[in-house]
Amino acid sequence: MNEPLASAALHTIELGVDGMHCGGCTGRVQRALAAVPGVVDAAVDLDRQSATVTALETVEPARLVEAVGEAGYPAVVREAGIGAAAAARTHEHRAAMPAASGAADRTLPADTTIELDIDG
Repeated sequence: MNEPLASAALHTIELGVDGMHCGGCTGRVQRALAAVPGVVDAAVDLDRQSATVTALETVEPARLVEAVGEAGYPAVVREAGIGAAAAARTHEHRAAMPAASGAADRTLPADTTIELDIDG
């Protein structure tokens, strides 16, 4: 796995991984994830059929899904949290934007999960 720079922002991505049935499977998935540039840590859970990855913000969740797929296991992104630096930039960006006429400021709770289906 790659070591992060001291000032690099990290994010955590949880993947659902299908088809794992033994420790050998989890090892293959873990090694595939660890080989992706920018991955700092990858933990695979056989019982939950999942993998939790800590990576630099530059690592796209789709690249992790691709790496697991190349290892022979179908995967989907369950959750992708943004790092502190990205969250701060988002907050600064929102603060700089004028409010839409009549629109309420709707801030979602920190534990909100948004599920997206992306075709293509």
